[in-house]
Amino acid sequence: MMLNPEIRRGYIETLIKLVELNSDHEWLQYFINLRTGGSLPGGGAGSLNDWGPSYSETKTDAWYGQLYDIIRILFDNNAMPDQVDQLTKTDDKNQIRVIRCLSCDQSYQHPGIFEEHLAAKYYHDNLVFFAKGHRLTDILKPELSFNSKPVLEYRKWLLEQYAMHHITVYDFVFAGYICPHCNYVDPETKHDIYYIEGTNADGIKFRIERG
Repeated sequence: MMLNPEIRRGYIETLIKLVELNSDHEWLQYFINLRTGGSLPGGGAGSLNDWGPSYSETKTDAWYGQLYDIIRILFDNNAMPDQVDQLTKTDDKNQIRVIRCLSCDQSYQHPGIFEEHLAAKYYHDNLVFFAKGHRLTDILKPELSFNSKPVLEYRKWLLEQYAMHHITVYDFVFAGYICPHCNYVDPETKHDIYYIEGTNADGIKFRIERG
């Protein structure tokens, strides 16, 4: 099946902007050449397939990094936007992986993982709308994505759930893998999976399935 040219163009322009926004422009020209029928190089270690953009802030790194992965998968597979859940991790939008320290039995999560969950839910809910409306590059605008009112409200609600379940959002990598609760250095940990059930503010539930 041939991909709608406007959809394909939206993928290309969004990929170009995502690569332009990060600090490493090594592969930028290849993406720009897609506009005139060029192709992306393949290869193994050290190639474009082994590369991904990175961004200076935790929030943009989580959101734009995930968007790059999503659009690359859709583009590489010549897939329509509504195949996003089948091909990417947006299908896991209702699951959150949280670390539990086995020294004190308390939980924490890296802020990047927290934001990745928000991004997955947002792209699940909105990517098709932007892509089929030929406005895919608009999804990069903070006021329409990670700083939009629905995301701000959901982020606030989720942080409240975390507080109720004693989950701390905490950059444990930067802190040298010290537990924020008991200060144990590099403790043994397990991952618990929390599930979000429901589709609206009144019906959402937050439950745990321990590892």
